[in-house]
Amino acid sequence: MKFTELCVIRLKAASVLVVLGVVGSLSFPPANVRAAEKAGETPIVIRLDFIIGGNHAPWFVAWEKGFYAKRGLNVTIQPGTGSADTIRAIASGGADVGFANVSTAIVGRSRGAAVVSVAQLGYIAVTVLWREDTNIKTLKDLEGKSWAISPGQAQWYLMPALARINGLDFKSIKIHETAPPLQPAALVAKKADFITMFRASNDEVAELAAVKQGTGCGSRHLRQRAHSQGRGYQTPARSDPRLRRGDNGGIKIYSRPPG
Repeated sequence: MKFTELCVIRLKAASVLVVLGVVGSLSFPPANVRAAEKAGETPIVIRLDFIIGGNHAPWFVAWEKGFYAKRGLNVTIQPGTGSADTIRAIASGGADVGFANVSTAIVGRSRGAAVVSVAQLGYIAVTVLWREDTNIKTLKDLEGKSWAISPGQAQWYLMPALARINGLDFKSIKIHETAPPLQPAALVAKKADFITMFRASNDEVAELAAVKQGTGCGSRHLRQRAHSQGRGYQTPARSDPRLRRGDNGGIKIYSRPPG
């Protein structure tokens, strides 16, 4: 099975999980665990931070190239519903490792989650998106508007700090708790005035949804490091080094210049 096929399958799975209201940590089906153990392999769950996008390619590359299998690991890659949920899943044993926002991991540690940030894989800009038919032009205009967000997302914790830095009255923002896959639709359907995504694999979903409805999205990309979020590789306090070696192989291929 190729990388593109894996993406399609797991994106559909993510949508089903949200619609059914599945909450908490996910785990291997018992049959998969038994099959892995019978084959002498170690079953491993990797939980991503969000809906699958291009920035998750390293894990699928490592899976497709057999970097995990040759180290005796039977890996399942799961889509996420937000960095906070990923951190909780790792800490509770529902996932062995994960890809999550570093600052969210720090918040988790401060609340007793036994997770470790092994590596930061770079910065990614936060994007604030709004419909063009609103009067939002600057960040200050977010005051009094409605925001579709899930408590499991990194921005849930970071938006208050962003508001403070930019002189916004955060308490005036109306919060509409919305599952991540439904946020672009909520924006287009005028159930929320703005949403926050990560550049560059998630915000395009909202932009395309708006175009299909004959409207458009305004956006502000917060590129400065003060506003960008570090994305990192999170593990429990103790983890299997074989997994990190497999991941490193995928990251090397993913980061190679084209050609």
